[in-house]
Amino acid sequence: MGDPPGVLPGYWCECTVRANVTDAQSRNVASIDAYAPEQAIRWVRVTLRSLVSALASDELRAALAWLDAGTRPVVDDLLDRRAFELSIRHGGTGVTWTVCPVAFLPLAHRFGRELPACVDRFTGACAPRPGGSA
Repeated sequence: MGDPPGVLPGYWCECTVRANVTDAQSRNVASIDAYAPEQAIRWVRVTLRSLVSALASDELRAALAWLDAGTRPVVDDLLDRRAFELSIRHGGTGVTWTVCPVAFLPLAHRFGRELPACVDRFTGACAPRPGGSA
């Protein structure tokens, strides 16, 4: 069964950090929306590569093994609408990437049409979710 009309299947990707691996709270440090599993996994790979040089030897080996392993199994899982998670540790800090299949609802385009009169009442940034994780 397909998605309802107007709904776009995609993936919500987050990178969260725990300052101490025993902390219950994590902080969202980055997130993107992706419309293909390859795009989502590419984001995880690029951001993980930016951290690799700072990792201790055991975590470095594990990260490089994941980076070298190929992404086909992960892409297949995402295509089957199963979520993905990858975690690494550096000292007491934990970093976790999650990719979750989602359905995106398109919003009204802001250009080329008249907006409702109430639009001026809703300005400013949205408040982040507590904990920043899914």
